[in-house]
Amino acid sequence: MILKFADYGFPRAHAVSYSKIAYIMSFLKVHYPNYFYANILSNVIGSEKKTAQMIEEAKKQGITILPPNINESHWFYKPSQEGIYLSIGTIKGVGYQSVKVIVDERYQNGKFKDFFDFARRIPKRVKTRKLLEALILVGAFDAFGKTRSTLLQAIDQVLDGDLNIEQDGFLFDILTPKQMYEDKEELPDALISQYEKEYLGFYVSQHPVDKKFVAKQYLTIFKLE
Repeated sequence: MILKFADYGFPRAHAVSYSKIAYIMSFLKVHYPNYFYANILSNVIGSEKKTAQMIEEAKKQGITILPPNINESHWFYKPSQEGIYLSIGTIKGVGYQSVKVIVDERYQNGKFKDFFDFARRIPKRVKTRKLLEALILVGAFDAFGKTRSTLLQAIDQVLDGDLNIEQDGFLFDILTPKQMYEDKEELPDALISQYEKEYLGFYVSQHPVDKKFVAKQYLTIFKLE
């Protein structure tokens, strides 16, 4: 049987198929929201507008959106018990081939121990200032316990070749990572949000007006005279 709608014929079989798909998606959305939204977001990589919309919807559902994690994230979004890790592919200026090199190295030789371990293990052709800055400023190295400003300060050491030398395929450490960090205070919240917006297209840590908005919730009422 064909049903006419908007000058187009819809076979009844289509309605059954679409209904089944809608049921399955509704089930997943209710019972496995982290997996549901992670897959939806993975399907809109490359569309900043759609990504921002789905991120906002996921947040409204109570899902925590986690910044990219150099030891957890890959090209697609990754669901976890804590929330959803952002895709490394979402970061502006970070291409698929760079992500593939990072993920392959992690799978083959284990998780990165810290920023300098990452720098030693990633090829120079991938390890550009642009890539390192982007990863740092979106929080991809936050799990290592160093501030983003501290890691930004360490980029020059990595790129100047002070960290290691390569010879005949072997890597020789010259300085230990702990000796090379120059601890700096974290960037201001407003600047962190600004960089996240610049590199991701949306805010992750917090929206710049959040604190002002929260403050307004607690304004005391007083009598005007």
